[in-house]
Amino acid sequence: MPDESRKSGRSSWRDGMPRQPYGQEPEFNEAEPTEQIGTKWRSMQRGYQQEGELPPLPDQKKRQPKSGGVGNKAIIFGAILLLLVAALIILPFTPLFDGDDTPDPTSTAEVAQATEAVTAILTGDETAVPTNEPAETVDSNFLVCIDPGHGGPDRGRQRTDKDSFGPPWIDESEMTLPMAFLLRDELESRGIAVVMTRETGGAVNWQNLDVNGDGQVLDDTPEGEKAGQRDELQARINICNDAGADIMVSVHLNGTDDPSVSGYQVYYNSQRPFATNNKDLAYFLYREMTTAFEDQGYDANPRGPTDDINLSTDTQEYGGEQFLILLGPEVKKPEYTITPSAMPGVIIETLFITNTDDANFIMNPANQQRMAVAWADGIEKYRAQYGDGE
Repeated sequence: MPDESRKSGRSSWRDGMPRQPYGQEPEFNEAEPTEQIGTKWRSMQRGYQQEGELPPLPDQKKRQPKSGGVGNKAIIFGAILLLLVAALIILPFTPLFDGDDTPDPTSTAEVAQATEAVTAILTGDETAVPTNEPAETVDSNFLVCIDPGHGGPDRGRQRTDKDSFGPPWIDESEMTLPMAFLLRDELESRGIAVVMTRETGGAVNWQNLDVNGDGQVLDDTPEGEKAGQRDELQARINICNDAGADIMVSVHLNGTDDPSVSGYQVYYNSQRPFATNNKDLAYFLYREMTTAFEDQGYDANPRGPTDDINLSTDTQEYGGEQFLILLGPEVKKPEYTITPSAMPGVIIETLFITNTDDANFIMNPANQQRMAVAWADGIEKYRAQYGDGE
């Protein structure tokens, strides 16, 4: 479900340079949060979480390796690897003959890749070796920001053995991430660039910063929990804004206490300057989802594209607004503030995991892949109508 939660400026990322500097707001923003979480956060998070996931090593007694044994081999192997890295660093900047001493422009990338490869070997994590696609396969003129809903302590909707729904057991936050990866891969295979708000199971604002600058952070009180959720949503908005994305697509699964409720839905907001873009994006995605369900032979309940100001609740869970914070306009209140997204966006509610038929359908990997294709088709239709970013 929603977390409860065109562009006036473009980042230099579009010109092949790094994305907007950490903390820099797009021109359209009227209020700047005191703590910005931008695209550079993700590299910090990966290191933090990867380190935290390493199991503790057992105590080992020191021993003197025999001559020519494993210890000496490890030393020799390590020395060779270090020499390799040193050579890659030094050689591009050291001319073999007198003349042009301009360094190879690709040397930095080569050194970085070699260093990652060495790290992978020493840690035993071969998956750390990069397998980058050629840069020319990605179109830098159109960028999609994908937001896998929930994450970290916010599990979203759950279907567990503690309730009366029965199997399959589903955790929304664990389902939205792989489905978002499927969409990312599908878009990139079509040459469309992607940035993601999270790429792990953790929260985006894992540091518990006051991202929206209202002086409140997550704590154990009910109001503190709401403040933490607003900071989390603001962090996701900031990532999309910092990257200069053309559209934002947030992937969710729905749920309710009534197991008979089912179907698919796409939320948009009609109160933004790009309201028409929001609505069109929602309809393009919704229609492609309808086709996908038909192709898979599933009679899904069509709940329609939905303007989020028409939600049944008077106020949203993490604020006093009728709209979803992730999609809505700027909020300036004494209690809290929200800097809004700078691009059209939607929240996709794929199906109700609290409905057994819906849950069984979406648990099928083939159906998940078909949904990703449908979303990518909808995005391409939107792009065809509105064109690429400038």
